[in-house]
Amino acid sequence: MVVTGMKLYLGHFRDVMARMLLALVFCLSLWFCPTSVQGQDVAVTLEKDQVFVGESFGMRIKVTGDDSPSEPVLSESQDFSVEFDGGSRDSRSSVVIINGRMVKNEESGYVFSYRLIAKRAGKLLIPTASVRTSGGVLYTKMHFITAVKPGESQDFKLRMEFSSAEAYVGQPLTLTITWYLAKDVQGFQFHLPFLNDERFRVVDFEERINPAHREEYLQIDVGGGDTVARKMRLEYKGREFTALRFRKVLIPKEAGTLRLGQSTVAFNALAGYRRGGLGGGLFDSFDDFFQGNMPFGMGRQAIYKKMVAPSNEPVVTVKELPSEGRPANFSGLVGEYRVAAEALPTEARVGDPITLTVQVAGPDYLEQVELPNLAEDKNLTRDFKVPAEIAPGKVNGAVKTFTQTIRAKRADVKEVPAIELPYFDVRSGRYKTARTQPIPLKIQATRVVTALDAEGREVQDISGSEIETWTQGIAHNYEDESVLKKEDLPPLIGFWPTLLLIPPGAYILLLVGTALVRRRLADPAALKFRAALREFNAAVSEIKSARPGSADYYAALLRALREYLAAKLRKAPAGLALNEVLADLQQHLVPVELRDRLQRLYELCEAGSYGGSELQSAQTPQDLVSEALILVKQIERGFR
Repeated sequence: MVVTGMKLYLGHFRDVMARMLLALVFCLSLWFCPTSVQGQDVAVTLEKDQVFVGESFGMRIKVTGDDSPSEPVLSESQDFSVEFDGGSRDSRSSVVIINGRMVKNEESGYVFSYRLIAKRAGKLLIPTASVRTSGGVLYTKMHFITAVKPGESQDFKLRMEFSSAEAYVGQPLTLTITWYLAKDVQGFQFHLPFLNDERFRVVDFEERINPAHREEYLQIDVGGGDTVARKMRLEYKGREFTALRFRKVLIPKEAGTLRLGQSTVAFNALAGYRRGGLGGGLFDSFDDFFQGNMPFGMGRQAIYKKMVAPSNEPVVTVKELPSEGRPANFSGLVGEYRVAAEALPTEARVGDPITLTVQVAGPDYLEQVELPNLAEDKNLTRDFKVPAEIAPGKVNGAVKTFTQTIRAKRADVKEVPAIELPYFDVRSGRYKTARTQPIPLKIQATRVVTALDAEGREVQDISGSEIETWTQGIAHNYEDESVLKKEDLPPLIGFWPTLLLIPPGAYILLLVGTALVRRRLADPAALKFRAALREFNAAVSEIKSARPGSADYYAALLRALREYLAAKLRKAPAGLALNEVLADLQQHLVPVELRDRLQRLYELCEAGSYGGSELQSAQTPQDLVSEALILVKQIERGFR
C-alpha cells in the first residue's frame, strides 16, 4: 500500500511539474510577442475575474487601428470551452473646435466577442490569441481568472441517472437529467460535458409528448441545441420540488467503468425582496410554472443572485460483446428486438414490383437500427430480384419502418421467406435472431406481348394465302402526293435577331444583380445599420400587442432599444452597456438632452422588467413606448 501510494504521488508530481514547465515556456514565448504595431494594438476585456466552474462569462478582444482584421486564432486550452459570439466594427469619429479651427478625430477598430466556460477550479490562464491585421500579427497579453467549484445547495439540485448501471458496447442507455428547484429563478444555462465525451455517442431522446399535458413541455437550450424538457412536481429526499427534466441517449463506444464528468446549471436565484415592485421570475412566462406556489410579494421587488448547481457523477459499467456465437450478419444491435413484415400485392406476375415492408420494434432509441443487406440474403435472392440499395427507415414512436421493392423471378415462387434480424440480448447475454413470418404469394407467368397485340388485331391463319397490300390501318403505306397539305408559315422578320439578344441581355442583368448583392453582403454591419429603424418599428408593433405593464412588456421594449442602438453603433447587442452607448452617442454629436432622455428610458425599462405593473413612474407603459419612438427618430437624424 505504501509503495502504491508513493508511485501515485510521484506520478502526480511529475504531471504537475510538466504542466508548470510548459506554462513557463509558453509565458516566456508570449513575453516577446508584440501587442501593438504601427499604431495598431489588441486588448482583452473579461466580463468578470471570478466565476464558478460551469458558469459562462464573456470575453472581448478589441483591435484598434484596423476595422477589418482576421478572426483571432485562440490557443488550445483544456481548462475552458470557448464559443465565438460574433464580431462588429468599433469605429468612431469626433469633431473638436480648437481656437476656431475644426479638428476631426477618427478611430477605427473591431471587436470580437466570445463566451467561455471554466471546466475546473483554480487560477486559470485565459486562452491567448493572435490577430492578423494590415500592419502585422498582434498577440494578446496573458490574463488569469479564478474558477471556484460550486457547492451543493438545499434549494437547488441537479441529478443525472443512467437507465441501467451495467451495459454492453453499442447498447443505447437513457440518461435522465433532473433539475430540482425550491425557489424562483431568472435565466439559466446548462453546461453538460458529456455531450463532447468521446467514449459515448450522444443523440437526442425522442420525447413522446402527451397531448393532455402539452402545456408541461417546453424547448430549452442545453448547449448542444434545443431539447424538449418537461416541467413537473417531484419529491426528492422527502422534500417537494418543482422540477425540469429532460433525457439524452448515450451509446458506449468502449468497455470499462465509465464515469460522467460533473455537469452544472448556472442561474439567478431569488435571494430576497426589497421595496419597490413586483418581482417576476423566469418561470412566470412558462404558463405560471409554479402555479402560485412560490412566494411573490406584492409591493416588493425581488433580488436575485448568481448561483451554480453541480450534478452528481453517474457511473456505468460497460462490457465487451462476446465473440462466441456471433452471427455472420450481426450488425451491432444490442437490446431486445421484434420484427414483422408485409408484402403487397400478394398476387402478381413474374417481374411485377412487390413492396416489402419490414417493421422493427425494440429499445427507446431506434435511429441506429439498420436491416441486414437484403441483397445478400440468399433465401430471398434465390426467388426474388432485390436492389442493392434500400430506402432509409422512418421512426414513428416505438417502431422503425423499412420498405424495399422486390420482383419474383419465377412462377413457382410461393412465399416471401422469413427476414432475419440478429441482435445481442442483454438479458440472456446471448446472440438471438428475430424473424418475420413467411408471406404467402400467388405468382403467375408473364404473358408475352406480340406485335399483333400492339396493332390490336386478332391472329389470322395465313396458310395458303397470297401476299397482298394493306389498304387501311397502320400497315398501309400512303404514296399519293395528294395527302401532302400545303401550309403557309408566317414571316419571322425581326424575330431571330431579338431571340439572339436574349442570352447576353440576361447575362448582363445577372452580373449587375450579383454585383449589387455582393456589395450589400460585403458589410453585414452596414445592412443592420440601414435597417435598424425599420426593425425597431417592427419590434414596437409587436410590443403593443403584449399586455401593458407586464415585466415582458418592459423587457421587450428594452431589448428593441438595445438592438437598435447596437446596429447604429455597429456593435454586438450582447453585453452592450448603457455607459458605452452614451459615450458613443456623444462621439456622434447626439445632444446631451437626448442622451439624458435615453438614460431615463433605459432605467425605467430595466426597473419595469423586474417590477412589472408596480413600476413607480408617472408615465404609463404606453407613454414609454411613445417616448421611445420619438427618441429613436430624433437619434436617427444624427446618423444621417
